[in-house]
Amino acid sequence: MVKNSIFAVAVFFITALFSSCDFSDVKTSSSGKPGEIIIVADSLVLKGEAGIILRDSLGQAFPGVPQYEPVFTTVTIPHANFRNILQAHRNVLMIEIGPVSGNKDYALTFKRDVWATPQLVMNLRAKDASYLQAALLSFTGTIVKQFSDEERFRAAEGLKQLPETEVGTLVQKEMKFFMPLQAEYYIARQKNGYMWLRKETANTSQGFQMLRLPYITDTVFQSNSLIYLRDSLCKANIPGPAAGSYMVTDYNFPVTVESMKIDSCYGVAVRGLWRTEGDFMGGPFVTYAFLDEKKQEVVFIDSYTYAPKFDKREYVKAMEAMIFAIRLN
Repeated sequence: MVKNSIFAVAVFFITALFSSCDFSDVKTSSSGKPGEIIIVADSLVLKGEAGIILRDSLGQAFPGVPQYEPVFTTVTIPHANFRNILQAHRNVLMIEIGPVSGNKDYALTFKRDVWATPQLVMNLRAKDASYLQAALLSFTGTIVKQFSDEERFRAAEGLKQLPETEVGTLVQKEMKFFMPLQAEYYIARQKNGYMWLRKETANTSQGFQMLRLPYITDTVFQSNSLIYLRDSLCKANIPGPAAGSYMVTDYNFPVTVESMKIDSCYGVAVRGLWRTEGDFMGGPFVTYAFLDEKKQEVVFIDSYTYAPKFDKREYVKAMEAMIFAIRLN
């Protein structure tokens, strides 16, 4: 009798548990490659100038890489075919013609985790085809930035889940911030508050150099100041394969500068190309500097990639994600 009572109670609680759970809210994991967007639009909608504007914006050159690579890889799907596994894509841009709420001519909205997680779905809607071109001219910059920020955030959040590594612990002790690092990274040089980390494979070479310096003036955040500091550190610490060779900024390629925040701290990023003085190696770099207000110090982090056999976009983005995952002590 006692056993039967216990069994009855157990069944009651299990039934109550499952009946109280709404499994309709459980979403599948999103699919798709990093840097890829599904554009849901009918072919007639994207014919002419509207389609050109969209392709030019999403297909613009990714900054700071030696050969052309688009900022996003796109796949266009008609509305009628957008179902099942396609709805689980990580990045979805829906373009529609029809009435717009608020009696507007056009509008851009976005939602997260509509059919899968993590997912960003952006919806660009114009009340008729004549307004679609104006809508794209107004919003393509926002679309590119929103998807770019979302990709960077996802990558940084994923890195935070990595198990702590020995090299990460050493960086935290020396540089006074947490930065998620794969175990493949190792310390190639450490002296006087400077660290050079490397990750080497048969076909690629990646690295970070890091330094803290006193915050004295805002001029430290100017691109010429950061490039000068970068070149000085490279010449002193990052030798090339040939005797007397060393890494240096390639001044034949323009740099781009962007303001941003890292762990809520003001910072800037400078992107460009590096080459090897006295040798033939080269590739993209991204130099970051951000202000640790509590310590009144500038944190300088320079990242570089050498991957001659591969496209560079995702390598650069992966290293940037590690920097954006930084957390100050």
